[in-house]
Amino acid sequence: MNWLAHVFLSENHIEHQLGNLLTDPLKGKAWEGASTRIHAGIKMHMRIDSFTDTHPLVSESKKILTPRGHLKGVVLDILYDHFLSLHWNSYCTIEREHFLDDFRFHALESIGLSTKSTKRHQTCSRQQTVTELCTYGWCGSSLWTYRQTAIRKSPEQRQLRTLYPPHRRT
Repeated sequence: MNWLAHVFLSENHIEHQLGNLLTDPLKGKAWEGASTRIHAGIKMHMRIDSFTDTHPLVSESKKILTPRGHLKGVVLDILYDHFLSLHWNSYCTIEREHFLDDFRFHALESIGLSTKSTKRHQTCSRQQTVTELCTYGWCGSSLWTYRQTAIRKSPEQRQLRTLYPPHRRT
């Protein structure tokens, strides 16, 4: 879920960035016909996750949260991305908005080119992931991301969403 960090830590190539970004939604498996750079991005994502999951500061951060619950890592990923977004200029010389606009443009273009070899709903899901990433930095976006995660993980939340659809963000 730390999508901003994954794109930021990728090689400066859109396919590598997409592989790194889409590993979680794709459950670590590339689609048929994916390029070697997509596969390399997926491997990079797994290396980043392995590093952060075993880092002592991440373990300490998890202890601060509730004593039980399997979503502590997800909560921290979103929070760490929010902090990266807030302090972007400390880590990158390119303005965050420019970085994300450039990424979004090339990502949506690249995803559009791959639609011939993928199912339409998979393409829409990839486009939604890219669009969600580009809203980072807005505090309400972090809250929205938490809600979307709850909906994906909880049958009760999915049912509530069906009964009471959320208002669209502007």
